[in-house]
Amino acid sequence: METGIIKQQNDNSENSIIKKALLATQIKHALPYEIDGAINNAIEKAIFFLGLKISEQDRTSIKVIIFDDIKKHFAGLTIAEIGIAIENGSKAKYGEVFGLAPKDVFHWLTEYSASQERIEVKVQLEKESQKPTEPTDEQKAQIAWNNLVLAWRFFKENGYYNDYGNSVYNTLDANGKINFTKYQKLEFKAQALSNLEKQHNPLQYMGNVVKINEARAILDEIRSSDQSTRLVAECKRIALNKFFKNLADVEMEIEDMFETTNFDLA
Repeated sequence: METGIIKQQNDNSENSIIKKALLATQIKHALPYEIDGAINNAIEKAIFFLGLKISEQDRTSIKVIIFDDIKKHFAGLTIAEIGIAIENGSKAKYGEVFGLAPKDVFHWLTEYSASQERIEVKVQLEKESQKPTEPTDEQKAQIAWNNLVLAWRFFKENGYYNDYGNSVYNTLDANGKINFTKYQKLEFKAQALSNLEKQHNPLQYMGNVVKINEARAILDEIRSSDQSTRLVAECKRIALNKFFKNLADVEMEIEDMFETTNFDLA
């Protein structure tokens, strides 16, 4: 049981290292000195780890061959992945180690490139890159302002605005622009209830038992609570249109009510 937990932790650590490495510069886009530096560091660490004694001349020859192999066959890897592949290979992750010949390094790079860990991390990164980014508060405020202006223009042209989701009403309310009296709010509620009762009148579905039952259930909901989602939404729609009408009656523009577009979000 404990062994399984430790293994899972190691897997997560390795995936984290690979994920970070995949975000580095790809070999095909890297400068020669960057590739050379990555190879030099990786080979020197492998020599030390394996306890090999290799002459400076042979080291240089090995690195030159590896440089050419990497440029030709592994251009899709990143410079950071060179070190991971060679370190894994020197630790016998891809089979028994007999030395540090270029063919051994080629084998390690091949095994790493096709490893399940690398494939899984690449898939994860691709999914993350496709996720929509959360807009900033400034961007949200700009969107809310644009929606408010568009709603106002629609009302001026058509005499009404439906405000699905009540986003425009909520924006105005959050900025203290909705100031109806208690009496006016009661009027809105009565009108909203009347509108919904007409909209969901069971008589319009005569012969359709399912629709009749659905309509009755909706009516029971809106009549049983002042906080009914449908009732509140209809009240807000009526209130918003009344607000816009009052604005039009005094020949004001929505822009006149705000000193800045950086207003509070609903």
